[in-house]
Amino acid sequence: MKNAAFPDQIGGCEKSMHYPDDPEFILFPLGNNGGPATGLDLPEMPPVPLEKPGVVGTTDITTTYLSGLKELLDPFPEAKPRAAEIQSPFDLIARRFGERPEYRILWERAENGPVAVISPDGQGLSFLIPPGENWTTREIAQTVGEYLTLVRRTNGTVVAPHGVQPLKLGEAQHISVVGDSLEMSCQAGYIDLLLGWWEPGIIAHQGNGPYGDAYLTLAYLLEALGARQS
Repeated sequence: MKNAAFPDQIGGCEKSMHYPDDPEFILFPLGNNGGPATGLDLPEMPPVPLEKPGVVGTTDITTTYLSGLKELLDPFPEAKPRAAEIQSPFDLIARRFGERPEYRILWERAENGPVAVISPDGQGLSFLIPPGENWTTREIAQTVGEYLTLVRRTNGTVVAPHGVQPLKLGEAQHISVVGDSLEMSCQAGYIDLLLGWWEPGIIAHQGNGPYGDAYLTLAYLLEALGARQS
């Protein structure tokens, strides 16, 4: 691994660590004693080429994800609104939506509908309603939260950054977190979660793990706006 950092000796590792000026990766090997590893901990074994190449195995994450997503979507959503465009780096998931009816809210399009942008990690959502209303994460969380509590009749705890005003969601409990979105996700994994929210555009959902899911956020948001119009 390039740009690795190795300690010179077991003791005083902070002084003996060598870090590159512009690191891309940091490798910090540990020995059996739990301390930094040195050359003395490594057996002197010359590299041996493999006799034949092979594949250990594969995991079909997409099918598992789509199956779980299907269980959370409204099977009979309102006819509108629909997104005019969904910009996403996950082409395989978009293709798998196809024209299967259970995912219709994510593949049907409307010419004058909102524009959704999914972040490269799939956690964050940007939501723009023409001609230029770009929703904040708080607005998305409030709208989705109202829909889940008032229409779907769910409940639970809301996790949010420390120092922000709680969402207005009736009897929902609120937990504020100091740290970053990873800390929010850790908290969300151990409570009766209604939703968690964090800038920029990250919403953690009940029944879908503690991390943000921009596709589910978008589906809930479109369902919520449709429920408002009905």
